[in-house]
Amino acid sequence: MHLPKATRRRIVYATAAVLVCSSTVITWKHFASTPITPPDRLTPSLAAGLHPELITEGQDAPTTMAAAASTAKAGTAEQQPRAKVTTYKVQSGDTIQAIAEAQGLSVESILETNNLSEDDLLQIDQELLIPAVDGVVVEVASGDTLWELAQDYGVNDTDIVAANPEIDPDNLKLGTQLLIPGGRYQGRNTLASRGIPGRPSGRKLAWPAYADLTDYFGDRIHPVFGTYHWHDGIDIGVGSGTPVAAAAGGTVTMATWYGGYGKSIRIDHGNGLVTMYSHLSGYEVSVGQYVEIGEIIGYSGNTGNSTGAHLHFTIVVDGTPANPLDWLP
Repeated sequence: MHLPKATRRRIVYATAAVLVCSSTVITWKHFASTPITPPDRLTPSLAAGLHPELITEGQDAPTTMAAAASTAKAGTAEQQPRAKVTTYKVQSGDTIQAIAEAQGLSVESILETNNLSEDDLLQIDQELLIPAVDGVVVEVASGDTLWELAQDYGVNDTDIVAANPEIDPDNLKLGTQLLIPGGRYQGRNTLASRGIPGRPSGRKLAWPAYADLTDYFGDRIHPVFGTYHWHDGIDIGVGSGTPVAAAAGGTVTMATWYGGYGKSIRIDHGNGLVTMYSHLSGYEVSVGQYVEIGEIIGYSGNTGNSTGAHLHFTIVVDGTPANPLDWLP
């Protein structure tokens, strides 16, 4: 049957109205059969989009939209990573013990980071450095190296790098604040920090690769940064992709990118002796693997802060870099 256009339009509008009304009835029937609880039990994410009268049991929320938005914002802020060091201004009545407890830290962490003793009195508005975790925050001084700081504070240098991912472990910048997790000052052996550890009588290591030396152990001008710098190993001028061998038997404790050293492998040989092989192009070993002397562990390269393909070879004795030439045949 052919109907006039105006009549057909009225029929469509009427049908749409019925459908909308039916949907509304179904919706209200659903909520009418659901127990209603106070609006302070609605989750913030739901509170922003539901009318308080439609809150169902088991939901939690603030009573206003503004409160919901504020709560959601606070939740987002809580998920942000904590800065490695913050500053706290001393208030009236504060004590080191109370500040440490409020920050979830040990008293020792607050004292050592701020060069204080238990007998020191706090002053109102005095600013204290607060480390993100138990440990100590130090400022890099002239001549400091990562190896020395790790030894000074009785920690592993890899823990310092992990807590300060922005640093270049091969080129610490003067004045940089470092978070040293779990660190406590042990004292510094100044002589040992300049290559004094000697080779035990009769003990020799194998060369990890053979080529002319392009740089030696000791003070130098950094080839990348142009700054005065302590070179903690020797550079062997092999081309990229040259096999690199373990200088002695031991357990692989690191095989990863290590800041300015690029791709690096570290082997623990026991009795305080560690070797490291840096600027590699690839690995043949993994952490936890035991290797024999002369076993191929990786391949030389030009990764990290490097001006050309070579192998940077480091020997560490009881936490202090030693001159590899004293240990090699």
